[in-house]
Amino acid sequence: MERKGRKDRKARLFFASFAVFAFFVPRAVQPFRAASRPQADDVKARLVGSWTLVKYEVFGANGEVRPGNYDVGRLRYDAQGEMDAHLMRSREHAYLGYFGPYTIDAQKRIVVHHVAGSSLQNWIGTDQA
Repeated sequence: MERKGRKDRKARLFFASFAVFAFFVPRAVQPFRAASRPQADDVKARLVGSWTLVKYEVFGANGEVRPGNYDVGRLRYDAQGEMDAHLMRSREHAYLGYFGPYTIDAQKRIVVHHVAGSSLQNWIGTDQA
């Protein structure tokens, strides 16, 4: 049973970054949908700034979408290619924070966080997309 709990938690963590982007990135990329393909610099110009979490969902490997555990969050991108994310479950006082450089793949319409530091040790040195 303990292994299943760990595996489920790991799956949630793996998709946490993606879930955050499901709400932040589409707003930055949306104005470019009429164009054939957005350019990374154009997307970056709209992405730079501070974003507040409105909704958090977890996307499973099988395509299942379910409510996530975080209800408060902030995500920030700067023009130099650095980011930081802060997510919290306010009822449990649980916190996830990480930071590092980010890259934009405009063709795939994704932003990849290259985690340099995190409150979750196993995220350090990973890419979250």
